[in-house]
Amino acid sequence: MKKSRQSGKPGKRSWMRIILKIIIILVIVICLLFGAASIYIYYKGNDKLKEYLVNSIQKSTKGLYHLELQKLNINLLTGRINLAGFHLIPDTVLYNQRSLTDTLSPMMVDARIDVFQVRGFDIMDILRNKKIDISKILINAPELTIILKRTTPKAEKQASSNPKMLSIPLPKGLESLHIGLINLENGKLTVDDQTKQPAEKFIVPSISISFKNLLIDSTHTGMHRILNTDDILISVKGLQIKTKNGMYTISPGEISLSTGKSTLSVSNLRVTPNYSRQDFSRKLGYQMDRMDISIGKILLQDLDLRQLMISRKFIAGNVLVDSLVLDDYRDKRVAMRPDFKPPLLHRSLLNSKGYIKIDRVNLTNGKVTYSEQTGDEPGSIFFDKMEGTLLNVTNDSDLVSKKTVMMVDASMYIYGKGLLKAKMEIPLGEEKDAFTFSAELSNMDLRPLNQMVSLLAPAEIISGTLTKMTVPPVHANDDVAIGKMDMYYKDLQIKVSSKDEKTWSKIKSGTISWAANVYVKNENPKNGKLTEGIIYFERDKHKSIFNFLWKSTFSGIKSTIGINKKEQKELKKEDKESKKAKKKK
Repeated sequence: MKKSRQSGKPGKRSWMRIILKIIIILVIVICLLFGAASIYIYYKGNDKLKEYLVNSIQKSTKGLYHLELQKLNINLLTGRINLAGFHLIPDTVLYNQRSLTDTLSPMMVDARIDVFQVRGFDIMDILRNKKIDISKILINAPELTIILKRTTPKAEKQASSNPKMLSIPLPKGLESLHIGLINLENGKLTVDDQTKQPAEKFIVPSISISFKNLLIDSTHTGMHRILNTDDILISVKGLQIKTKNGMYTISPGEISLSTGKSTLSVSNLRVTPNYSRQDFSRKLGYQMDRMDISIGKILLQDLDLRQLMISRKFIAGNVLVDSLVLDDYRDKRVAMRPDFKPPLLHRSLLNSKGYIKIDRVNLTNGKVTYSEQTGDEPGSIFFDKMEGTLLNVTNDSDLVSKKTVMMVDASMYIYGKGLLKAKMEIPLGEEKDAFTFSAELSNMDLRPLNQMVSLLAPAEIISGTLTKMTVPPVHANDDVAIGKMDMYYKDLQIKVSSKDEKTWSKIKSGTISWAANVYVKNENPKNGKLTEGIIYFERDKHKSIFNFLWKSTFSGIKSTIGINKKEQKELKKEDKESKKAKKKK
């Protein structure tokens, strides 16, 4: 009985063995089929697939791009594709012809890649569901050239308003295309800017790019995602740019961009003069500020990358500038250039060719040193622990016509001692570039000012303490600054190091930086009466706005201690008469 039962229906263990055998047979058959398909594709299908890809690129771009491909190997079992000798070539001649009538992207790309790997795709999903789902694409050491093209204003306007301009269309015959990651490492980038005449090129020696979650289907057409991705991360290193006149080299440590976060950051930026203090202005042939600049970090947030890429409009919500160190030196022993008249800061903004709109600029932990040299050694003044905000930085014609006010609010320490708070209000588009500025300076010892004063004039501050200085809004424009100053100080003593007639005549005329004790008040208020300083300074249009602000403020300091020009005396007289008239009323 037992024997007959064993030879009858199989038991549980026998069924499992049979099922396992069937599964093994099926796996073997499937592997053989896929292997045969792989062998066929390897020996016969690769060339046909290469031809299909080349024709598809040509057709889908309407002839704007041509693809060259040396090798294509596909492994259906592992879900991998290896490409070699990949070269995407733009047809710039055809682009120039079509750009006259069609709305085209303002940039073209020339890409050369030695090794190109595609990993993690499912051939059955492609065949059954017409869906391409790829885990990652790895690209090593590519050579990329971005060609920036000139477009007509009409085409540029159409491109900027076209939400699909920076999107990728879904290839015909597919329901969806998804790539989890496209990683490009150790690339070399050349930017060929043909919007300028003559065309300009610069090279980025090291660039890495990651495209995250590229998705194209019926609901993700890329209208709100640049190149249909969640995020494009770009990192640039080793960039060095020499200015056109050869006077400076600009070297950012690393530039990082994220389209998903709409941010652009620059770390360890250096703007380095290519000539020493002694040689800089002499090389130029005329007097000019020599700027040595380093910035720890610049972060741009809410950056409109779509407008930047299509219309080259620079639009940002917030810009952070951290750890700025600026060394500004002027060699006044070199003659001025008669025809050089730099505009005020906001006039430079309005005159710039590109569109700019920045809501807010934040400065943190800054330091600025300004030096002038008239003799053997330069005199200098520095401001540290600088914090500030700049609002409404724009040359937008509509905002300018509405006289949008650009505002500056800053605080800093003079020589690390006295706290200076300053404000500026600049109505854009105002006649003669009119603006106002005001300031407050807290308690500080005046002797550190000798670092500037003693080397620029034959005078030295022996003692003196500033209790407080307030500058109500001063009205200024491209020609002149006029205002008032209340300066509270005590124990001021000044020593003049030269007593020749020329020196004394400079003191009397008020053109020397500081005067002898016989001409100055050693305290203010004196006997309970406060002497109000008058600010009056006619702008030297050969020099910058920083020189204008400093000399205007300095005119008020000299007026307070008793040195007044003719115009200041007249303004004081008018002010007295006005006050008397008000009392009578």
